[in-house]
Amino acid sequence: MANILIFDANSVSRRMVTALLRNHGNCVRDVGDADEALRLVRLERPDLMIIDIATPDTDGCKFVVRMRCDPSLPQPRVLMRAVASVEAEARALTHSFGASFVIKPTNPELLLATVRATLGEPAPQERAPAADHEPVEMLVQPIARLLRRVAERSAQLEVARTALDLEIKKRIWAEHDLLHANRRLHDQVLRDSVTGLYNRGFLESLWPARKCAPSATAIPSPS
Repeated sequence: MANILIFDANSVSRRMVTALLRNHGNCVRDVGDADEALRLVRLERPDLMIIDIATPDTDGCKFVVRMRCDPSLPQPRVLMRAVASVEAEARALTHSFGASFVIKPTNPELLLATVRATLGEPAPQERAPAADHEPVEMLVQPIARLLRRVAERSAQLEVARTALDLEIKKRIWAEHDLLHANRRLHDQVLRDSVTGLYNRGFLESLWPARKCAPSATAIPSPS
């Protein structure tokens, strides 16, 4: 059983991942606040952290830099998640962090397999020390590029969403106008145009004439 901490500002996303991992026998905590996540890292020393790489409310990349640069903190394995549109940048960043990567949304089988593979890797404190440590600035630069890419993608999606919302509203308005036009036309058929009173068409709609074929009547034969 692994001790896993999920850090994601999206409550729906992190709860889905939490439920999946708990159902497979792991001890899982989830959190959406960076300071609370660092507190839990210090307190519970998780085996693995699953982090969203970039969301509108928080930045998983800067969180990992902050955690990796603090020698007083435990250094769990890290699995970072990101949308497919920034996969190339995200993979480059996760390599710099010594982290694993998986695209989101992820099907459950792939996520579980990636979690198992990441847990099988050596923990960061068990790795051989590197000769030269990258300065924080070298990590922040690709983070900035990633965030610009995410912002551009988000802006494109917002434009598309706005256009779709407008098209949906136009269709709703058109259907509303058509419904009222049909009602007015139906009313004109059933009411006299001068007096506004119901006409014969209205009465026929209430009591439709039944057309019955005349039944053949047997003529009695003379006795």
